[in-house]
Amino acid sequence: MEQLDLLWNLEIHFNSLESYKYKLEQAMNTSDIRDIADRVKKTENKLVSLRDNLGKYQKKLKENNLILKDYNYQLEEIEKNLYDGTIIDLRQLDYLSKERDKLKALVNSTEIDMLFIMEEIEDIEIDLNNMETSLEEIKKDYKKLRKYYKSLSEELNNKIREEGSIIEDLLNKIDKDLLNRYHQLRENRGNGFGEIKNNVCSGCNILIPTYIVDKLKNNKDIIYCENCGRILYYNKEPN
Repeated sequence: MEQLDLLWNLEIHFNSLESYKYKLEQAMNTSDIRDIADRVKKTENKLVSLRDNLGKYQKKLKENNLILKDYNYQLEEIEKNLYDGTIIDLRQLDYLSKERDKLKALVNSTEIDMLFIMEEIEDIEIDLNNMETSLEEIKKDYKKLRKYYKSLSEELNNKIREEGSIIEDLLNKIDKDLLNRYHQLRENRGNGFGEIKNNVCSGCNILIPTYIVDKLKNNKDIIYCENCGRILYYNKEPN
């Protein structure tokens, strides 16, 4: 293979290597995984808070239930005393009657509080169920995303190794002085070649004289663009 073709192939593989490295960097720095991991953490924190609230309401419901039982027991005792005929003192009967009314009001108030607490518990349990389902879905998405980026990273690293191997082989076949000039062009211009397309240098968009294009078509001499200094190449088999 002529030196020009070797250099052209080197240019192609250098560009491919840079492209794969850029894609790998993007994959490693993607915000997708961080965003979904943040969603998992926030959802888990919300679940902890909901479970904590649920525990508090359940504890309060249990306490109110004990209080209600005590009120009902006291109420039953008072009503027994009121209706069994053993107490005939009017003042005492009046006192017990008032205590009964107070207890009934307390029973009623406690029952209303318990109904409110049970509604809160029901709402929290619904929210918990929905959030747990949501968390499972988010975790599935997170797992899929991690698997995808892991596979992508492995694929890109393989491509980078392949390109590196090809480049190393090409470097050993190219004249050192020519190779140094090529490296200087890539460093200063971003790429070493100006591909001829419609008689125009792709590097600087200047029109290349027809005789130079014909010369490039017919031999493999190293010709530099007079405007940008890049190596000119006429690709007989363009992509």
